[in-house]
Amino acid sequence: MNSQGKTAGRTQARPGIRWRMLAGVLSVAAAAGMLAAGYASTRRELDRQSRRIEELSREVAELRERLTVTPQTGRQSSVAEVYFTRSTPRGEIELVRVERPIPAPSTPEEQLKLAITALLEGPSGQRLYTQVPEGTRLLGARIEGDTAYLDFSREFEQTAGTMRLAGLIRQVVYTATGVPPVRRVVLLVEGERVGTEQHPFTGDGLLFGELSRERLPL
Repeated sequence: MNSQGKTAGRTQARPGIRWRMLAGVLSVAAAAGMLAAGYASTRRELDRQSRRIEELSREVAELRERLTVTPQTGRQSSVAEVYFTRSTPRGEIELVRVERPIPAPSTPEEQLKLAITALLEGPSGQRLYTQVPEGTRLLGARIEGDTAYLDFSREFEQTAGTMRLAGLIRQVVYTATGVPPVRRVVLLVEGERVGTEQHPFTGDGLLFGELSRERLPL
């Protein structure tokens, strides 16, 4: 073959080489794209799992706080749902639920006593208030079926005004009914049932029977 033929052969071979090189480059680019997409997907999944781990860690920390052993009694602790009040921008009174740590109760009646005692201790900060008169003491608490009987000292009646009375009754009823199996509440003062014709509640003369979240006098 003369020199002209050799040159022509090399010229014809070059396009094939270029196509193979281009195909190789495209394959590498495609592989790189797949790797990048896979990396992005994996990163998103890792971020999602990381957030979930953080959420679980917070939940575990909260559970540990609720189930820690108190050094004073050696008993595990629990929480009670206690209701306080705050003023709205419209000047109304609304309930606010607060969790208070208490020793782990052994019976529903003990849990009821601890919850009401925590209520009588009053709020701590957070711009919350209580409508329970100062000096009020819990004299007794028992549960019969799904009804709680709460006996308070005479200070319990030393309040007046529709809004304050409504807040007081709601605080007690909501706190008591937060204890299973309580659904209804009967109020007593110094051992005598109040809210009756024989003993209307406070100087406002409120009359009511068994109280519940669905059945309130105010």
